[in-house]
Amino acid sequence: MPQRIYCSTCGRDLYVGIELESPLETIHKHGGFCPACRSKLRFDVDSIKIVPVEDER
Repeated sequence: MPQRIYCSTCGRDLYVGIELESPLETIHKHGGFCPACRSKLRFDVDSIKIVPVEDER
């Protein structure tokens, strides 16, 4: 099942793939900021949403 991590501010995909990647890894890879809107990226366990691919967002 694919994984998708995106910016909650602008919606830009930060990671999409079959391999699992932790949100903290993704944040680190982008230097802590969204490359599109420059919003500060943060990881909040309460904001995680797991949905089937066809019901995304």
